[in-house]
Parts: sequence; structure tokens; C-alpha cells
Amino acid sequence: MPEPEAATRDRLALRRTTLANERTLLAYLRTALMLVASGVTLWRLQPLGATDRWLGAAAIAAGVAVVAWGAWRFAQQRAELAQEDAPDPRA
Repeated sequence: MPEPEAATRDRLALRRTTLANERTLLAYLRTALMLVASGVTLWRLQPLGATDRWLGAAAIAAGVAVVAWGAWRFAQQRAELAQEDAPDPRA
């Protein structure tokens, strides 16, 4: 027996939201990778002075912070989606 139209629509909306959450995590990872790569370049490959080393260290630290923030947001959103996907105990 086919699912009612509303149930199908809800199931697909949940799937789209889950995929969007994963894409957002990947965007955080790309940003963090860019920051860390820039930081390493400033820190190790082109050290022209103390300012370059300071900026490199700041970029690396920002990259680590972005990864941590993105992972936390991903886990938080994933838990909320799992909670919404759970069957309603009142039903």
C-alpha cells in the first residue's frame, strides 16, 4: 500500500534537511582546511618576520576553531533531526 502523500513529503523533507546538514559540515571543513593551509604557508613557507608567524599561528588556530564549531553544530543538528524522526509516543 503506498504511503500517503503527506508522509512521503515529510520523509523527503527530513532527508533533504539531513543532506543539507552534511553539506554544511563539509563547508566548515573546507573553510578550516583553507585557514590551516594559509596559516602553515605563513608560518613555515614564507616567514618574513614576526608578523607573518603571528598571522600564521592565528590562521591555524582559527582553522581548528572552525572545525570544532562545525562538528559541534553538525552533531547538535543531527540530534535534533533524530529526535524529530522518532515516532511520537502519544500516537
